Order: sequence, then C-alpha cells, then structure tokens
Amino acid sequence: MKILVVGSSGRFGATLLNLFKGTGHEVRGVDIQDYGKLKEEMKIAEFIFLAVPASVALGIINEFGATRKIIEISSSKDPFKKFAGKIISIHPLFGPLSLDDLKLRNILFINDISFLGSENIISALFPGYNIIPMKSDEHDHLMIELQVIPYVISMLSSRISSKTELKTRSRIILDQMSDVCSLQGSLTLLDTIRLNPFSKNAIETVSKTIDELRGEIFDNNTK
Repeated sequence: MKILVVGSSGRFGATLLNLFKGTGHEVRGVDIQDYGKLKEEMKIAEFIFLAVPASVALGIINEFGATRKIIEISSSKDPFKKFAGKIISIHPLFGPLSLDDLKLRNILFINDISFLGSENIISALFPGYNIIPMKSDEHDHLMIELQVIPYVISMLSSRISSKTELKTRSRIILDQMSDVCSLQGSLTLLDTIRLNPFSKNAIETVSKTIDELRGEIFDNNTK
C-alpha cells in the first residue's frame, strides 16, 4: 500500500514510518511545514496517517477535506465526531519505547467515527496487533485514566523542583513521574487534556484529592 505519514519527523511519526517500511509498504513522510509537498503527497497516497497533535489534525482535515484515505490517531476523539463515517479513527496505545513489548501492541478502533468496514483495513495494516473496537465517548473516558490523570500528576511533579543534589528513592521516583510529560510534545500533551470533554472533572478530582489529603494530614496532627 502507498502510505503517507504526516508528521514523520515526530517521535510517533518516525515510529510509523519505520514500522510500515519494515512490513513492505511504500511509505513516504512529510511534515506540515511543507504545505506544497503535503498537498501533492496526499493526492497520491492510499492512506494518510495524521501523526500530529489533534488540533493540527483537525486543521488538516478541515483544509483538505474528510476522505476515506485519512487515518487520525489522536488521543482525544470528541472533536472528530463531526467527521463520522468519512475517515478512520484509531488510537495506538504503543509508542517508540514500547513497540517491542508484545503485550502493549493494542490499537483502539473508534467505530462510531470510522467508516463502515474500515476495521478490516486497520487489521491489514497492523497484522498481529490487538484491535479493540469502542465508541468515541468510551475512548475519551478511558483516556482520563490512562493519560489525562497521569499527565496532570506528571506536570505537578515536574514543577516541584529539588534544591539539593542528594537523592532518596522517593525523590527518584518523583523525578521519573515528571518524565511522563517531558516525553510528549507540548501541544500533543495539552491537546490530550483540553480536547477531552471529561478532563475538567478529572482535574477537579485531582484537586479534591489533594484537599482531602491536606485535611487528613493536618486534622490528624491537631488531635
């Protein structure tokens, strides 16, 4: 198949590029900055993977139109509902660091956005991967647990800097938590949170939990 990866210089775009080359597909990569090349490459590709932040993917679809060539892979599905039946929507749950782990080769297939029969296309493009069908709202609820809350906690830990070079195991683990968000592109990270319609409630839950902990710690101290 002739596959185009938009955002091929990014971490996940490069992963897709190498993955499809390794399985015998004709693969080309382009970045959104090269508008002229992007337009031409989209014409000749059989399938177009949008390996870019969700807000950028939305811009590309709005600019060039929703077609059955397009496979969007964002971590927030609510904004793509308006293209239901016109594109393919998936969310690979693996990345550059986990591609070799067979247990993590899971791909969420969004069946109320993707056009009828397109699950077979994804199965053909990713042979041996676990394809899990679900609706867009189910996906976005799931991402609260799998991405949004971990990202928010990681962002919190990254802002609690250490003023000493001395380390404890607890501090090392906290620093590792901050790496979760540092490994993501800033726009991808923010899009994952702010484009998910359930994020506000999740952040309020985190804030409420911090308040509860504060009460438990200091209320017990005064008894």
